[in-house]
Amino acid sequence: MKTEIKGVYPVVFLLVTLAVIGAGAFIYAGITTRNYIAGLLEYSDENFVRWVRSPTTIDPDTLMSDLGVTEAHARAMLSYLKSLEQ
Repeated sequence: MKTEIKGVYPVVFLLVTLAVIGAGAFIYAGITTRNYIAGLLEYSDENFVRWVRSPTTIDPDTLMSDLGVTEAHARAMLSYLKSLEQ
């Protein structure tokens, strides 16, 4: 069973919340240097953006919903996660 949250960008909310409480660096540290995204897709910046924008095309059984994330927002998330590695 999938859980969907409508009207909110859960991924953005999660990233911001984790950053605010200081856990973001711990949980997401190194995400952009991993070999695979969601255990299925070879990591590249383009694949990361593709996954954030449409996770169900990567894994139809994922609990992460397609939320209409724009390419600009997906790239901003990528930039934020990369900033955690510096």
